[in-house]
Amino acid sequence: MYSKDEIYEKSIILIGTIGVGKTLISNALGKETGLPVITADLLRGATKTQLERDEKKQRITEKLDALTDILSLLKNEEKINKIKNEIVDQKNGLWAVQRDEDMSAILPNIHNYHDFGYNRTISKFLDEAFGSVAWHFYEKRFENLLVEEIFEQIDRPCIFDMGGGMAISLDDEYKKLEKQFRAANNELFDKYFDMSKIDFAYTKKFYAPFKNVIYLQLPNNKEEKSTANLDNLNELFIKSKQFDEIGKYKISTDGLISNNGINKERVQEIVSEICTISNTPRNIKINTL
Repeated sequence: MYSKDEIYEKSIILIGTIGVGKTLISNALGKETGLPVITADLLRGATKTQLERDEKKQRITEKLDALTDILSLLKNEEKINKIKNEIVDQKNGLWAVQRDEDMSAILPNIHNYHDFGYNRTISKFLDEAFGSVAWHFYEKRFENLLVEEIFEQIDRPCIFDMGGGMAISLDDEYKKLEKQFRAANNELFDKYFDMSKIDFAYTKKFYAPFKNVIYLQLPNNKEEKSTANLDNLNELFIKSKQFDEIGKYKISTDGLISNNGINKERVQEIVSEICTISNTPRNIKINTL
């Protein structure tokens, strides 16, 4: 058994914008240190039973087999590339199911968004009618409920790969939307939004006790080229200064991905830096069951 203080001291939390490399680095860290990896984004819709996971794996495996067979019949390069991309998507899906299974052994009582009362129809409508910021405005409450449960239920040191917006809140944008939606229908707003659980003050308290909160940053040139397009959620994430307040350490992921794919040497450099910062032994085994 680990005490809460040990979990706060030995865990590693990766935060940062969408596409900065959190999942890639967390997987490499897991292999390097033996610490179990929690991919928070996958817990949004986590399956509840082993039967569900087995059925999902079977469906994906059957589709992969069929796609591989189809690939051998094709001659058209465009169609071949389309099938290859679909194969990559299915393999990623298979990985996600396996990660879901691994996490269920660590967080057997975790609730997903549906358990919290999430309404997919409302979420989709807000995205289509008002844009991605409105979608995230609705989702933020469920995001915080999930993060709160993860950190409450965890009983051992882990690597935490947090979703792109999980460590921040777009307070100013949320307030604009609150004003707009309340003017249209105050009663409906109160039904679907809970302002007490989405602001930055509420969000950042989850991360405060942890020693090793690593802010993975995009290269500076990408930040400078960002524009204030409110329909592009990640542009707002990139511009947020809240990551600086949450992160205890900052590491640039410049050079991690290139036109030639993943730079494995750069992955190892970042992993080494995080292990040094967090004083985490490498190639160790921590009990995951």
